[in-house]
Amino acid sequence: MLPLQHFWAFRIGGHLVYLDGRACVHEGAFSIDSLKVEVACVYYLQISDEKRAKGLLPIIGELKFRGKVLEDAVSIYYDDQLASEQKCVDVVIDDWVPKQLMKLYVDFCMKSLEAPNKKLLTKLYNLEVSEDEIIVSDCGLQDMSIVPFLDALRSHKTIAVLDLSHNLLGNQTVERLQHIFASSSHTYGGLTLDLHCNRLGPTALFQICECAVLTDRLEVLNLSGNRLTDACSSYLFTILKKCKALYSLNVEQCSITSRTVQKMTDALHEESVLSHLSLGKNNPISSNTMLNLLSKLASLTRFSELSLTGIKLNKLMVDKLCLLAQSSCLSGLLLGGTSIGPVETTRLTEALSCTSQDFLRLELSNCGLTTPDFTQICTNLSRINILELNLGGNPINLEGCDAVQRMLVNPQCSIRSLSLDKCNLGLAGIVRVIQSLPENSQLEELRVSKNTNLALETTTKYDEDMQEVSTASEQKQCNDPETTNDIAPGNIDFANMQVPDSEDEADNDAHRARSGSRRSCASSSQKNSYSSCQMIEELAKALISAKQLMVLDLSCNGLSEEAVQSLYSAWASVPRGDGMARKHVNKEVVHFSVDGMRCCGLKPCCRRDLQM
Repeated sequence: MLPLQHFWAFRIGGHLVYLDGRACVHEGAFSIDSLKVEVACVYYLQISDEKRAKGLLPIIGELKFRGKVLEDAVSIYYDDQLASEQKCVDVVIDDWVPKQLMKLYVDFCMKSLEAPNKKLLTKLYNLEVSEDEIIVSDCGLQDMSIVPFLDALRSHKTIAVLDLSHNLLGNQTVERLQHIFASSSHTYGGLTLDLHCNRLGPTALFQICECAVLTDRLEVLNLSGNRLTDACSSYLFTILKKCKALYSLNVEQCSITSRTVQKMTDALHEESVLSHLSLGKNNPISSNTMLNLLSKLASLTRFSELSLTGIKLNKLMVDKLCLLAQSSCLSGLLLGGTSIGPVETTRLTEALSCTSQDFLRLELSNCGLTTPDFTQICTNLSRINILELNLGGNPINLEGCDAVQRMLVNPQCSIRSLSLDKCNLGLAGIVRVIQSLPENSQLEELRVSKNTNLALETTTKYDEDMQEVSTASEQKQCNDPETTNDIAPGNIDFANMQVPDSEDEADNDAHRARSGSRRSCASSSQKNSYSSCQMIEELAKALISAKQLMVLDLSCNGLSEEAVQSLYSAWASVPRGDGMARKHVNKEVVHFSVDGMRCCGLKPCCRRDLQM
């Protein structure tokens, strides 16, 4: 337990709530919204049973200290002042909201004499979702600790979305879920079941196959990140056959191979409503199996999004992808890490550019795209109506920035989110990309992390200059007879030989020679520093002009604190939408954003817009 001095006191009416304000600091950034949720949940646990029976939780409007409203940027600095009970934060309650599932969970915890899971409570308090949408990911839940929550679910009955991802749940929990759904009177209506990144085994899928309510209602099923192995092949076959409403299936990174993929292919038929399929990060999957799958997908009338992340693609597979693009309403293609290469990417993007379908997302990260072919790829991409494009991890280099610029200034460009992380652009490349944005009214998110290291570049350049000065000095000594150290005996002119009057004079001569070298290197270092400062100034000017940009990621580029502050000042100096400028800076993390735009925090695998 933390020392008492770390706890803040909050006054809600006549009730005092104590909690650690520093618990709401994540990656160096303080969140006042997280603090409000913590206060509301702790308050609910401390009130009397009679009040808690109503199931009403406060909606906190403001937190005031000495009459001033606490905000994200300043709250953490009040830590010492808030440490005593005499200095409380006054809580302003806007309204009260019923949270029936949260009440049921706390009641069952009390009955079983178990302490409620704080993370789970804050998830259940979420004011942005309905009581039917239950999202309790990343709460550290295990098969035993989740029992009170499952009892609450049984009493709650109505479930439209159940997200239990990123926990430590096994087959036992899925068996209990099967009993809950089987006993429910809610036998129709869409259901999203998200179980990714748990500890499920293949027989967990048997419970889904045997539950008529699940097979009738299931529309979205996410099983990625569980070790299902090929032992699940018959269960996935049955799920694809029985679940008539299933339109999204994610089995990425499930340790399945060609055998399971072929079983899934055999289960698909022309009347299937499947539209989203994620198979990435499963190996080995043979070329023939992939060709069979792609041919079957092309026959599905509703199919629209495919993820093959990390699966190696060859020319024949790309041929099938091109046919798939032309024969279906494809709106999403995730090919990161497929080693598709520049030539096949050019063919694929050309095929995509010939369709009129809007493309929500195209991922070509780590595909080995290089500068010679990159120009044509960008030309093709500019003809596709893409909302989100990821080109990260490709060695585009500074030379490829011209192609990116032309793509962004194209009047037809519709990209709203562009990722160029780890593309070796250098600071000059980042500047050139952002300088093209005033002519682009669509781009809102730009991610250019890990493209340079200014501190390392300056040090390396300084060392190179030192070496050049040293080499030049040696060459001058070798070429100039007056400064050569190794003198042939026959060339000595004893008559004109001069001897220093003292050792000090000789030392002074040597000192002048060394000083000249140091001055040369120092001026070179200053020149490099000036060049970096000049680039920062150009970047700041570009940010001021790029007014439509709402999120910018400059992380891991070796920017100094002064440079970050200068860039943020430029970012915040112009209005960007309706929100206030925000920054998230911690060590190598450098994120600029505005209110209402999320700069980080959401894992890519948890993006529900990719499942629906």
